[in-house]
Amino acid sequence: MSNPIAKHADGSNCYTKNCSRGGGHTPINNGLNKEAFIAEIEAVDQAKQLNNGYDLTGEVRIVDSVPTYRIRATKDFPEFDIKKGDKGGWIESPLLPDGSPRIKDGAFVGGDALIAGNASIAGNVLVAEEAYVGGNATIYGNAIVSGQAVIAGNAKIGGATQVKGNAVIAGNAIAEGDASIMGQATVGEEAIVKGGLIYQASRVRGYARINGGYVIGSEVRGNAIVNGGMLRGGMVEGNATIWGGYVDERAHVYGEATVSDGAQIGGTAQVFGNAKVRQQAKVTGTAQVFGDAIIAGSSWIHEGEYRNGLKSEAREHGHSEWE
Repeated sequence: MSNPIAKHADGSNCYTKNCSRGGGHTPINNGLNKEAFIAEIEAVDQAKQLNNGYDLTGEVRIVDSVPTYRIRATKDFPEFDIKKGDKGGWIESPLLPDGSPRIKDGAFVGGDALIAGNASIAGNVLVAEEAYVGGNATIYGNAIVSGQAVIAGNAKIGGATQVKGNAVIAGNAIAEGDASIMGQATVGEEAIVKGGLIYQASRVRGYARINGGYVIGSEVRGNAIVNGGMLRGGMVEGNATIWGGYVDERAHVYGEATVSDGAQIGGTAQVFGNAKVRQQAKVTGTAQVFGDAIIAGSSWIHEGEYRNGLKSEAREHGHSEWE
């Protein structure tokens, strides 16, 4: 259905009854009905009157049957590398709280989402629903932030990262790659997440690095690194490294310890020092593995202590290949 939007000779939209540029007016069809067209005109007027630093270009894009409006800077913003006249991204509401055109490129803000403070979004970013982006946060690439997620502090979100639910990313944290941070998960301080799923009430903080795997209801902190595997409860900290396997329940992996392959750490077991648990080994119950101990093969330990390759007061199940 055509609407009365007209074009100037130079291709720009005409919004006045008597165009000063004159000539070349051709009705166009951009998918809006008459009511939506009127709303667009009103939105432009509101933006020009009430917002400090940007107005609307008059370009409209329909997203899920909802009109969205493109913004344009009306003054220079050197802190964001924006110059007067630069076009920005797209917004569903024609009004931004403080008028700063921090929505750049093809970025889109919809629903009741809020971009505040000195935060900026660019690229093909989508911020929707009731999400909040504030502080000095930066979101770029193809990232999606939705639900009631909060991005604050100096956080940087990029790549194809998805932040949903009630997740919070703050401090100097970075999330990029194809990471998914959901539920009530929090990522803060100097932590970096470059892949994997962070879910439920998980906490990733300190200088921790998550490069893949699943962190579900667990805590990763210090200089710990998770390169794969599944954490379903428990804590990984210090300089510990997870290369695969499982850390369940209330298990604790710390120090310089390494868990890899299909190994399982569960119960209230502790693996620390320079200990290594690998292959299909299991350390569960109240067992402690530390020192330079290596538990491998199909060993199954659920009580006692293993240290420096020696066992003291331990009970073993299955075939042992501990060293």
